[in-house]
Amino acid sequence: MKPNYRRQGTATRLAALLLLSAASFARAQSTVGTSAASIQTGGRPAREEFELLGFGSACSAAFRYYRYPATGEGLEDNPSWGRIGIVTLAPDSTRETVQWVFEQAGGLNFDKDLAAVASENLVRSGWSRKAYRETVRPDPTADRPGLDEMIRSTTSFELGYAVPDWPSRPMRLSQVHYSPLSTCALAVFELDGAATEAFRWKLVRLPADARRARAQAHVVNAQLLYSDYGDIYGALEETATAAAMDPRFAEGRYKHAILLGAHGRFEDALKELEAALALDRRYARMAKEAIEFQDVRKQSRFKDLVR
Repeated sequence: MKPNYRRQGTATRLAALLLLSAASFARAQSTVGTSAASIQTGGRPAREEFELLGFGSACSAAFRYYRYPATGEGLEDNPSWGRIGIVTLAPDSTRETVQWVFEQAGGLNFDKDLAAVASENLVRSGWSRKAYRETVRPDPTADRPGLDEMIRSTTSFELGYAVPDWPSRPMRLSQVHYSPLSTCALAVFELDGAATEAFRWKLVRLPADARRARAQAHVVNAQLLYSDYGDIYGALEETATAAAMDPRFAEGRYKHAILLGAHGRFEDALKELEAALALDRRYARMAKEAIEFQDVRKQSRFKDLVR
């Protein structure tokens, strides 16, 4: 089956985006409606993947959404279906729009090269800004009042406006991608264990302090997992999330350095400690006393960092 490229008549950049033949396409809802039976053959089940390509200059993000076949249905690493699109939230609107620039349901005939061209052209045309990514683990948070709701729900978004068709249970918040230019964020929801229609998303405008508040919650969860539960793996995941989603949050960078040290990853720990101290020198004194750095205290690099 030939791939379908769709031209966006409302934007001149999109009109020149793909130089291949284009056909008109109706604007789609943000929920993918295609469904297919999942075949479990004792191997890997059918699965879907959602990937952000990048943010544009306004409140707009490009992404791709692929479905892969189960074992026995085809080439497992070749998509059986895919869409590449742009989701936009206009300045005067609370309802996002989605424009699809590529769609193909090809099974064994899915053309990954053409899909790659569509993705690359989107990035070259302006949707190239890397997001600050927050990963929301499916695991329960530490036992602290309000912490689970803060991290695993959208309560902390405090949007101040109603969002149409907001995803609800059993879908869970699994990712938040924050624009580097504005308070625009793409919230991604996932239905665990689903082989089809596993993802939904919403593009929203958050209060300016929402990202920092959520990063702080991940740090609190990490500290409790580490100190009260002895879960050094979950704690490391949480500090990694805090550091990635808010790189200028000194406490998050420092706590990530601590957890890297607890795992014996001293080279990575020193790099993260350097980043934390560049933001806030007050953590130098704490680093001198932290037991997680006892194996590197005599190294000249550590001494130079905390001097």
